[in-house]
Amino acid sequence: MVILTVYVDAKKTTKSLVEEISDHKDFKKFLKTRNNILVYFYSNNIQKDISELLKKVSESTKGLATLVSVDCSSQDGKKLCKKVKASKSEFKHYKNGEYHKDYDRQMTFASMDNFLRDPTG
Repeated sequence: MVILTVYVDAKKTTKSLVEEISDHKDFKKFLKTRNNILVYFYSNNIQKDISELLKKVSESTKGLATLVSVDCSSQDGKKLCKKVKASKSEFKHYKNGEYHKDYDRQMTFASMDNFLRDPTG
């Protein structure tokens, strides 16, 4: 009798599922290919707590929704933020390729997760 023992490295290297977009044309293409998108428009550096929250929510809603971050302080990002009329540090939701509404709920995992699972509810 032969026993084989396989050791699996328990440390996972998780790539962030939060997309980063800055070009307006790329953003329009992205809206056409996805149907449930929450976009975070920010200026300068993204806050660490919001970054961690977005990462957790994106892992939880993988396959159901897509989270995107846009840096409004970059050259291309400024143009995109101006075109979609987004201010700094703002969340906007897009459904079926079009603007749906501003995210106006709490900045907690449960609230964002529930919103992305049922954005009209």
